[in-house]
Amino acid sequence: EKQNTIYKVEGTTGEMKPFTDLPKADSTTAENVYGLLGLYYDCHAKKLYAASVAGSTRDKENGIVYVVDPADGKVKDKITGHDVMGLCAGGITGEKRLYFGSSRSSDIFSVELTKNGNFSGSPRKEFSLDMLGPRGDDKARRIRFDKNGDLLIFGVEFNYNLTAPTEKQETIYRFRYNEEDKKWNFVQ
Repeated sequence: EKQNTIYKVEGTTGEMKPFTDLPKADSTTAENVYGLLGLYYDCHAKKLYAASVAGSTRDKENGIVYVVDPADGKVKDKITGHDVMGLCAGGITGEKRLYFGSSRSSDIFSVELTKNGNFSGSPRKEFSLDMLGPRGDDKARRIRFDKNGDLLIFGVEFNYNLTAPTEKQETIYRFRYNEEDKKWNFVQ
């Protein structure tokens, strides 16, 4: 029942309390124990982006990426049909976009953001981690920009199960935007 609850930690007391409950999935099944997989706060737009896979099944991708107002916890916008884990907003390509990694494939997508932080248009595939790194099928657990504007993808093995790896296996992938051909290129 609490798969889509966002909690807030009070900075002065360290106490954690429920902040907001995102809409419940139409259906929950025993085959998917996950709910919220990714959160990202955009301090410029003052928006919280939350990715939930609650309601997705083994065969159906029903995930939703929400835009949440951190002042009142209300949902301002959403994109449906994407099971997402890692999220990050940035404007290195000349337009501000939310970058997100699929939790079902090695693909990285983005969607344009309006000035107030809502979604504009449909998501597009930017690139894939497929066949890169030691495992060749990593999913983006976390996405961040470095000080040079490179996109860092923190890739992990993820297969929607609760098997805990014996050691943390994470690979950092670096991509640089090429202004000439308008593409992200993998940097060794």
